[in-house]
Amino acid sequence: MKKIMLVAVLLMMAAALTSCSFNSANEEASSSLDYGWIPVGNGYEISKTSVHQIMIAPIRGWGANDPIIPATVVEYASDERWILAKQIGFFESSDLEHLHDYSKTNYWILDTKDSDNAELYGPFTEESEFNAKRVELGVPEGLKLQSVS
Repeated sequence: MKKIMLVAVLLMMAAALTSCSFNSANEEASSSLDYGWIPVGNGYEISKTSVHQIMIAPIRGWGANDPIIPATVVEYASDERWILAKQIGFFESSDLEHLHDYSKTNYWILDTKDSDNAELYGPFTEESEFNAKRVELGVPEGLKLQSVS
């Protein structure tokens, strides 16, 4: 009986740890999310290593002084100079699943005009602050945030 219980517990743990979907009605990622790297502008890429680890970072790798947009990026826009991103927070629940916290939304602007000295603006916690900074910096209106997945 103990062996059956142990096997059942191990199977449930394995199923929980390999789950690949968000538990939210908001923009969800699923197991069909392709992992890897997508170039997004002037030496930067979206790095997707899991549904919770989607960030924007230099293609060449990065160090402590390099500007990155940390996980979890859910929307982005880019051209040859600008990268815009919407990021959500996440937290660990008591059963060790990472759940997204859509109440914590940040917006970022990355100016890659000089790829060796890119400038990062943010996080902006209000979309109105983000839009005001876009206007101030001269970011083209045509750049519209779109889903990463």
